[in-house]
Amino acid sequence: MPFLALAITIDNPIQATTVEQFVDRFIDFIFYIGIAVAPFMVLLGAFYIMSSGGDTKRLETGKNIILYAVIGLVIIFLAKAIAFLIRSILT
Repeated sequence: MPFLALAITIDNPIQATTVEQFVDRFIDFIFYIGIAVAPFMVLLGAFYIMSSGGDTKRLETGKNIILYAVIGLVIIFLAKAIAFLIRSILT
């Protein structure tokens, strides 16, 4: 039975061989997810505002959703820029 364990190979799904490559790919993954999700959150906030019908709580919720989506997008861009800056300083 020990020979069966040697026949199984698991490919590296990340395709990263160093920690630097892993961090780069992880940051890129988070960056692209954030870029994809932010417009939908802005649209959701706009939907809350448009469908508030005078309800101040729903209007405030829509504004907060848009505000936090924009803040999150800025943080994602800053994280990418800071990672690039640190990499350029260290190399």
